[in-house]
Amino acid sequence: MSKKPIILSIFSLFLLISGCSNSNNTDIRNDETLNSAISLMRKGYKVSGVIEEKSRFYKDDAFTSLIDKEESSLFYDFSFIYENKERYVGLDRKIYYTDRLNERHMMVDENLYNDGGKVGIRYLGYENQIFEENAIDSSTGNYISYGANEFLNPFLMIDSSDFVSYGDNFYALNNQKISLILTSMFSMVSKAFSSNVDRNLIEISPDNKITTMVAYTSEYKEKVANPDYTYSYVGKVFKINFNFSSQGEGEARNALIKYENNEKCDVLRPIFDVMEDSKMNIKRVNHTWYDDDPEVPSYETINLYYDKEKIYYQVYDLVNEDEIDGVTASDFLLMKKKGSTSNLLYPHVRSYDGTWSVSGAYSSLFGYTYYDYLPIFKDVSEDLFKYDEEGNFFYLDEFMAQYWLTDGCFLPSFAVSEAGFFDYLNRVEVYLDSQNRLEKVICGYYIDFGLNICHSTYEIFYKYGDYIKMPYNIDEEVK
Repeated sequence: MSKKPIILSIFSLFLLISGCSNSNNTDIRNDETLNSAISLMRKGYKVSGVIEEKSRFYKDDAFTSLIDKEESSLFYDFSFIYENKERYVGLDRKIYYTDRLNERHMMVDENLYNDGGKVGIRYLGYENQIFEENAIDSSTGNYISYGANEFLNPFLMIDSSDFVSYGDNFYALNNQKISLILTSMFSMVSKAFSSNVDRNLIEISPDNKITTMVAYTSEYKEKVANPDYTYSYVGKVFKINFNFSSQGEGEARNALIKYENNEKCDVLRPIFDVMEDSKMNIKRVNHTWYDDDPEVPSYETINLYYDKEKIYYQVYDLVNEDEIDGVTASDFLLMKKKGSTSNLLYPHVRSYDGTWSVSGAYSSLFGYTYYDYLPIFKDVSEDLFKYDEEGNFFYLDEFMAQYWLTDGCFLPSFAVSEAGFFDYLNRVEVYLDSQNRLEKVICGYYIDFGLNICHSTYEIFYKYGDYIKMPYNIDEEVK
């Protein structure tokens, strides 16, 4: 049977909904169907779908006259699991964004639960172990309340009186309740979800299960700052398609699982173990380009040397690093204070007379042992990685890539100069040389500025072994 008549009937229903208020149809709802469907949803469910963000552009902040510019669309996809059972109340949520270059990026990937009224976080660490802790508000230092945030199953706050029937199997929620659902699920996507919903349509199957929903927001108008200090006046509407499954059986806790062993990646284990206690030289080079334009030259390089006692840090931006033949203004050493019996390292800088002294400029680095500054290798699980046969490299899923480097795996955080690197990291690739030694790691990130997309790649090169020595006779200088 052709599906065309069904498509036409849905379209006709939308015309009816857009022209009628909820109060006109409350006398024809089916309470038994709705109560059964809502009861299932309150226990838990899985919902996935796609969000289309459509923008049109106005001349000024009056938002009355459109400019001659084609409307644009961006897309998001999502997957949420709600669980509301006596033993566990929680939420697993994932939201992805597809940029204007048709590249998909993770926005949100969280597994949260109600821990005695506080927000509990379950996450997978670089050890390939699942950990749990409570979320803390960074501005106040207090625990975050689970019930006071957007984490509750929205169907707990919906009953049959909130629905309007539009013929067999089709219903609509009143604007207040559909707005509640959209705000709780997608407030991190756009402020537009705090505005009114224009219309929605829900389908309930013959066995009393909510199966699909589509909703349209009203136009949200905003003034957007451009990189050239001008402004754009944008009106945005969102169309959200929902597909529901596992009604009454959502398993949010079980959505977070450990990675399984991949024999191809076992070769990484002895490498990580050896590097944990080796003398080491790490060099990081940054490359940047915009959209699909040719690469913009970027020669910022960071060099780090570890000799089991001291750590030397140097940053420069010369094209040819061989031209560096002495200490630069940015250099510093992490080493013990002269005459101290403590094992703590402190940052020292080279004075104009050639001596090295403790510097207050790096006070945030004061007072840690040598091993506290080391990149993490030994504790990193090889099971996190996958192997790319064609490219002959190992890589991380985007979820692990987002925080793997911030934890100090393979590179200490003070060797990364751009904060954006942490916020937008979505690619980590590991390359071995012909002797199965770690040669380099390539990390990539992007930032969408609206008018263009900035891409950066960090190439991180490794040398390790007893042959590594500090550069420029530093060992003699600091005696």
